[in-house]
Amino acid sequence: MRKLWFFLCILFSQTVLSQGSRIDFARLENAPDRVTITETYWNHLKTTFGILPVLTLDNLYIKNGFAFLIGKIRDNGGKEIDFANFDPVKRKNFLAFKGQETRALLKRKGENWEVLVWLVTSDDAACACWWAEYNAPKELFDYTDYCR
Repeated sequence: MRKLWFFLCILFSQTVLSQGSRIDFARLENAPDRVTITETYWNHLKTTFGILPVLTLDNLYIKNGFAFLIGKIRDNGGKEIDFANFDPVKRKNFLAFKGQETRALLKRKGENWEVLVWLVTSDDAACACWWAEYNAPKELFDYTDYCR
């Protein structure tokens, strides 16, 4: 009976620990990387939009010097941003202007973080190959696909 109990404890701990490879840093408000990543992406959006966007962080996963961010953006008045008002060159990152959800992949460069790629879309398939394109850990993403 003691061996069975020991085996069940080991099995349970391995199951719990295996889920820990993906930690959502969005809820850890005092995590230093969370603050730096959020500020870096907010500054990127501010520069792109020319307004002060409000960024709500929904999920943030960090692994091996990469960060995958999922959030929502609005203008500083709390209204949805009308993407049709932006320069067509800038609109390439606003996939069919679907909602206000944003996704970004960032990479650590020394002490700083750099935005590698970003989108405004609610479609998780749009970033399904970012792991392959940017050599990022596949575990960061909710949805991945076979990519060449």
